[in-house]
Amino acid sequence: MRVSFTTIILIIYIFTFPLTSSIGHTVNNENYCYITETPPSDLGYLPSNSVIELPFSIQIPKARQIAVIVMINYTLEAWSYIDFNAYIDDLNISDQFVKDFRTTYEIGELTLRYESLSLSTCSLFLNVRFKAGLLNGTFTINWRIIFMAFEEPPNPSIFEDKKGKTSACISGPYFWISIEKHIIEVELRTSASLKLYILTNTSYDKHVNLYVKDVPPGITVSFNPQIGTPNFTSKMIIDIGDNAPLGAYLINIAGIGEDGKCYSVQLEIIIGRPMSILLRTITILISA
Repeated sequence: MRVSFTTIILIIYIFTFPLTSSIGHTVNNENYCYITETPPSDLGYLPSNSVIELPFSIQIPKARQIAVIVMINYTLEAWSYIDFNAYIDDLNISDQFVKDFRTTYEIGELTLRYESLSLSTCSLFLNVRFKAGLLNGTFTINWRIIFMAFEEPPNPSIFEDKKGKTSACISGPYFWISIEKHIIEVELRTSASLKLYILTNTSYDKHVNLYVKDVPPGITVSFNPQIGTPNFTSKMIIDIGDNAPLGAYLINIAGIGEDGKCYSVQLEIIIGRPMSILLRTITILISA
């Protein structure tokens, strides 16, 4: 197999400064960044089997030769590699990348490499897809992207190196609750309702019982239905009494499975005084 001079330089650099070294950014021109997009550091909460994308973007200047290398390592039990796609502007160049995938003990290591000659100014976009596993906890993917370009003399060569970590909290093979809205405004002596979606994308088939916590006095909450097997939809009905306290309150909507697995979300309820008939009419006319 023929290996280019650019690849040899990259390999030497990579082994000198490995992926597991401190997170950082190196570039020969500190006034301009050619790598314009890298994955976020925190993906937040992810249900098991969720598919994520790690995006990378590079603004490529006119050059006689460029090289891009992306390295990713991750825990095999927490993530599984799916595929990747790459574009230069609107042209799919995925088949021009060299992919190397290997496993070391419990770690998966993915390397993607691309080289090209005589490129005009363009944009390169790369998305790498993974699927969250069935473990419960916070798990991290380590990534690194290196860009090298040799421009026409007398312009200097370009070298840029970015690395970082992307973490997510994976739920495990259970269920989660999604609500129609996270804030509702109600008045005394009125009622409101919203939909709850109790979801799973695994084989979880236990009954889930819905309930609420931290409800202020004067507020009554019910569910229809209160118990179901994911995936199901429930209507949450909120009745505001005369003695409910005015103001904004956070209540916790929770579900507990037959096996004791729990999940909860928060809903903010803002309670105000009833508007007079005249004021309500004016409000309706203004908003019409």
